[in-house]
Amino acid sequence: MSEEDLEVAGAAQASLDLSDSMSEGLRLRTEMQRAVQEERYADAAKFRDLLAALDRQAKQAAALAAEAGPGSKALRLRLGQRVVHRTFGYRGVVVGWDVGCCEEEEWQELAQTGKLKEGLSQPFYHLLVEVSDWSYDAAQPPVAYVAQELLAAPELEDDGASWTQVYGPDPLQHPYSYVLFLGQDARGDMLPCRQLRDKYSVRRRDVYKPGEGGTSGDDDAATGPSSGGGSSGGSGSSGGGSGG
Repeated sequence: MSEEDLEVAGAAQASLDLSDSMSEGLRLRTEMQRAVQEERYADAAKFRDLLAALDRQAKQAAALAAEAGPGSKALRLRLGQRVVHRTFGYRGVVVGWDVGCCEEEEWQELAQTGKLKEGLSQPFYHLLVEVSDWSYDAAQPPVAYVAQELLAAPELEDDGASWTQVYGPDPLQHPYSYVLFLGQDARGDMLPCRQLRDKYSVRRRDVYKPGEGGTSGDDDAATGPSSGGGSSGGSGSSGGGSGG
């Protein structure tokens, strides 16, 4: 196997590890929250420790994927950014990404990724999908895995307009939103929790309404400029959705 083939294989494995850890992370965060609500603090501490170890592994996988991915394209979207699928029209929010598609060939065929103009080496994003837009399979959690070229965001498409200006002030409704986000900012995007930011090595980004102040600290006890929304829910795993 050539050196280039080894680099591609390394990037694919790293992206796959990152995808798997995100699914498990969603489950652990949900279980930890449930344990706290039920006052099972010993169980909550175990979930917390497992989550911390998983986050460390995911951070290492993300770094490896970024280093090993040959010819990967630049990210256009960020954590917490709300987006719309260009083809299917459903709304969602970014909760993670891979530097290239890490799904198996069977999924790629079903998602018709062969039609993508930018191919499989472009970023693919993990999304939480607005529950009212989810019409594919009610038995599956409303999550999706989508190529960058298929996602639109108002500030990239509408002369820098905010999500609120284009789609209104309603917060995202999703059973995992309370686990992964602190709330909603003044532009209508979501504020990722510390664990999610740490996983992708990004800093907290606070956006306030004109005239509002506030310290841009890293205290996740604060919910930000406006409340989040989303219903509390049970556990589930990330996956599925539309890529092509």
